[in-house]
Amino acid sequence: MDSFRIGLPRAKSLFAATMLAWCVGACGDGEPNSVSMAVGGSSNSSNDNVGTGGSSMTLKYPTADEGVFPQDRILQVEVSLPEGAWEALIANAQQEEYTSAEVTIDGQPIGTIGLRFKGEYSLWSCVDATGKLICDKLSLKMKFTEYDPEKRFYGLKRLNFNNLVDEGSIVREPIAYRLYRDMGIIAPRTGYAVVKVNGESQGLYTVVEEVDGRFTDDRFVKGDGNLFKEAWPVTTSSSYYSDHLENNQETATFDTFQSFASEMLAATDAQLVQTLGKWMDLDYLMMYMAVDYAIANWDGITTFYCGSWGCTNHNFYIYQEETKPKFWLIPWDLNATLMVDHWLGNIPPWDKLDVDCVNYIPGKDPTTLTRPAGCDPMIRAIALNRDAYHVAVTRVLNEGFIPDRLNAQIDEIVNLVTPAVQNDPFLSTSRMPGAISWTKGQILQLRNRLEAVVE
Repeated sequence: MDSFRIGLPRAKSLFAATMLAWCVGACGDGEPNSVSMAVGGSSNSSNDNVGTGGSSMTLKYPTADEGVFPQDRILQVEVSLPEGAWEALIANAQQEEYTSAEVTIDGQPIGTIGLRFKGEYSLWSCVDATGKLICDKLSLKMKFTEYDPEKRFYGLKRLNFNNLVDEGSIVREPIAYRLYRDMGIIAPRTGYAVVKVNGESQGLYTVVEEVDGRFTDDRFVKGDGNLFKEAWPVTTSSSYYSDHLENNQETATFDTFQSFASEMLAATDAQLVQTLGKWMDLDYLMMYMAVDYAIANWDGITTFYCGSWGCTNHNFYIYQEETKPKFWLIPWDLNATLMVDHWLGNIPPWDKLDVDCVNYIPGKDPTTLTRPAGCDPMIRAIALNRDAYHVAVTRVLNEGFIPDRLNAQIDEIVNLVTPAVQNDPFLSTSRMPGAISWTKGQILQLRNRLEAVVE
């Protein structure tokens, strides 16, 4: 794994409604080594101190770790919109169109930025058939470059503010992302913010780093390769990869990804592991999968939702190296993790190879259909590399997924956010102890489940 800087210590809206309802009920290569260690997944970018308009504006903190993703304080975000603009944004939430807003973060004016709601499935489920908003609050995205292409905030072009649907969600996403990073997987940084719009509190949000060209340039030695959101090696169609491309729109070609897919689709079981190793770092993949299983990432790479579009997985990025044909997985959207139960019905384990790939599996909502993960060549290759996977699982058990350690992280978060929850219009401090206790209980069960893999 010598090509990146290690961070250490598209389905239908009906699925979203199913998942939301369930959650409410349940949540009670050989080249010279060029790795640069970035503790905690921190950015080593020289652009961290670049402020508004790319100018030399002095920021309060020396790095984005301290200025945007601090672990000891909550960002205070003030958004100012013209009269009626917030209401118009809510009324047109599903359009995901930016509106201009004046923003101040921790007392520091950022100037005019683009603001919109975000969320795909979670956003669609928050709007009823008449277009009326039925959720308390929506996730937000800020785009610092929307009106000034040179504007940055600690080197960042965009920033995500994820809504918290329940008290347990306060800890799930940050803990899950941190475990990935602690185990050497490239993953976003997180923090917290209280957001006010025109003086009215919208409550507590999880702040999540955007995965974009700036992110890959920071994490990889040469980071200007192609970045894809939720593109999987399942087709040789160039339009498919074009549709999922996040950067390099004017220069990207897709022949490498097409060749990757072609070889995986043609490989026999005896050839799959070697074929996958040609295109991806197997040690990295085994660790990714070990963490993915440890946190019970039911809504990640191993779940293939099926419908008129076929069967697709989601909530990940794939980065294609700039200088050689190698691909890297990056996790995304981890709010539905650290929970033993799920909404997917009687699905087989992700690593079961003898599976029915013809008939879809209905979920708890029978309209939610999935296909076994073992039908997919890439997942199947990971499962076939069982000894290496077990090595990765053992490392996660010994170095990462340790209940006492995770519980201490949770306690730190609770101590940090409790004052904000007390003043949150949608969350409750009275419900938080039960939700946190339940989450800690889930971690113990997930630890036992992970231990059973290597017994």
